[in-house]
Amino acid sequence: MTTLDERIGAMPPRDAILIRDYIAFLEERRACPPKGPRETAAERSKAYYADAVKRMVEIQAVLKLTDKAAAESYGVTLRTYRNYLAGAPQRCGMKSLRFCDHHNISIDYWISGNGPMFRDKPGAAHLGENVVLFCPRSAVRS
Repeated sequence: MTTLDERIGAMPPRDAILIRDYIAFLEERRACPPKGPRETAAERSKAYYADAVKRMVEIQAVLKLTDKAAAESYGVTLRTYRNYLAGAPQRCGMKSLRFCDHHNISIDYWISGNGPMFRDKPGAAHLGENVVLFCPRSAVRS
């Protein structure tokens, strides 16, 4: 059996250089410390909802709403609203839009926490540049 060095020595010079560079690259890569575990989509989603809950609680405190009044204004039962506060994902953004419209809250602030909490002009829709809302057609009513 031939060793790797003997095989590389028998190759044309150009190929031998490429192989040696590749082997050096692999050894360098192997020596690098492993990066931390990648964040999963579920973890990112959980972090987003944790931030959203903080904003919901902050808005509720500023508006001086009880849980029951906030749930009614949001258009859900008290139990569902408390589930949202516990971090449960919302099925659709339409109720959020109605809540924001009713209380003059900036949708940018509601979704991402950026910008002022309240809109400048009551009744004027205020969607930021990067805001995209997804909602099933069955939830949209005319």
